[in-house]
Amino acid sequence: MGWRTVVVTQHAKVSLSTGNLVIQTDTDRLHVPVRDVGVLLIQTLQAVITAPAVVALAEVQAKIIFTGRDGQPICTTSGDYSNVQSTVTVGKQMTWSKSRIATLWTRVIASKLQNQIQVVEFVGGETASLRQELDQLEVGDVTNREAVVARRYFPRLFGQDFSRTDLTPVNAALNYGYAILLSAVDQAICTRGYLTCWGIHHTRTDNAFNLGSDLMEPFRPVVD
Repeated sequence: MGWRTVVVTQHAKVSLSTGNLVIQTDTDRLHVPVRDVGVLLIQTLQAVITAPAVVALAEVQAKIIFTGRDGQPICTTSGDYSNVQSTVTVGKQMTWSKSRIATLWTRVIASKLQNQIQVVEFVGGETASLRQELDQLEVGDVTNREAVVARRYFPRLFGQDFSRTDLTPVNAALNYGYAILLSAVDQAICTRGYLTCWGIHHTRTDNAFNLGSDLMEPFRPVVD
């Protein structure tokens, strides 16, 4: 899996030549080794990409993300069944014990709350009450400390009247960032041979990315 994120924001053609992505714009011609690419983000409707380029990116488990007219991610591609996929890996995933799942979810939420506290400290907000909630975290977060902290956390960042359900530029930016983050987490899951739909806490039948939705939680504060 590569380490570069390549973002295309203007009229361009993305093609393949001798192991390199060739990005031809109106003014430039750029070459990027395919093996270095982790994510190709096409953030315009004025770009085209050739089939050989798509195949080459899939072979190195790179993800291609397309945005719609509103700039929101609308479609992603990846090699869902990479060369590390196996019945052994998936079999283990689908038979994780309840105690293991509860322990993992507790660690995920603990990391998320700790990172949220650091973000509030960074902006000079009060964190004592958030730390109290972290101290009350139980195995499996059965008392839903995650939700309690969220109700206090976002107003500390964006104002007391802020709500995650409002149609505001801040929420649009957060949703966009979360979508990009989810794509990156899903990419890592796929390249390691696990199923993105089989989660540990998120279990919606209409969500193909339940495990990604779980494992991205500690990293959300980076977007915030």
